[in-house]
Amino acid sequence: MSNRANFLEPTKQALAKRAGNSCSFPGCDAITEGPSSESDSSVSKTGMACHIYAAANGPSARRVNLQLSDAQLSEISNGIWMCYSHGKLIDTDEATYTVEQLKTWKVISELRARLWQQLGKRIELPPESFKCIPLPETKIGFESLGQENILIGEAISRACVSQVWGKPESQAIRDTLIELTRNAFGHGKASCLSIQIKPKSIVLTDDGTKYDPIKIFTENHQGGGFHSIDELVNNHAGSVYFSFHNDGNKNNYIFSIVSSPNDIKELTPCHIEIPREYYWEEGVKFEVAEFCDTVYVIFPDFFALSDALKLPVLIEEHLPKGKDYVFVGVDLSQRAIEIIESRVENIKILNYRD
Repeated sequence: MSNRANFLEPTKQALAKRAGNSCSFPGCDAITEGPSSESDSSVSKTGMACHIYAAANGPSARRVNLQLSDAQLSEISNGIWMCYSHGKLIDTDEATYTVEQLKTWKVISELRARLWQQLGKRIELPPESFKCIPLPETKIGFESLGQENILIGEAISRACVSQVWGKPESQAIRDTLIELTRNAFGHGKASCLSIQIKPKSIVLTDDGTKYDPIKIFTENHQGGGFHSIDELVNNHAGSVYFSFHNDGNKNNYIFSIVSSPNDIKELTPCHIEIPREYYWEEGVKFEVAEFCDTVYVIFPDFFALSDALKLPVLIEEHLPKGKDYVFVGVDLSQRAIEIIESRVENIKILNYRD
């Protein structure tokens, strides 16, 4: 007699239908049911219902929850629909494919199926469709180079960064993580490095010598590190938040997706919010922590053209010196942006939609 908490047939059918009869593995989307050539009425099924928490507490089981009964383990909430190939993969490698990851895959696949049904067709959905879904928490560590490409690439894929944050953004972040890892060991003489994927951010930490990646733009050599930072900062600045700080012992690099000034305020203390009532008041000096090399200056709502004309005064008289500033607004007019750019050299502006 089996000790496995197997799914009942109605549960399997419901899992398949809720996933749109498609594999839930990130990037797969394989259709798992269709006509068979055996007869006019035969159906070919290539999907399987997999357990999120292991169906049995065996020697090789890793996704174990001893608090769940057999009945709970066989409920639909503990199942995910996969194609045979990926189903066998996650069942035989429970250490790599975690509970948090599988739960995220399931949420994405069922939301995708719902949107496909509403649209009446299968299409690649934009990341806005999944923006409320947190990334599954994951951590990988390194003590040397050699496997960084595959380990970082697979971690980003398993965490569904491409689906939730966007494919171009995911690729830019992946490339930068690889280059920062190589730099930490190759030039920074790091002895250990970790990459932690959190619900709303990705953090790389290493114990190498201090390295501010933005300063790479002042170097003559344009290697992989230069091109990865250039892509991230200059082509994705409006959607990807990227910051660096050294806490005295370690380098910390933070990546996240931002869609509003509020996201920036939640992510970093290195920001200055300009209240409307204090915007032009004489004698006001805004302060920011000394460790903040890059500071985000958040404009008040409905930033007007006359405000744009006076921005050089704000920079010269009210902001701390020696910082790299990024100015953030909501629904800035094109004319306001043109005025600012004509009066402040090399200014960085993020303009979010209302």
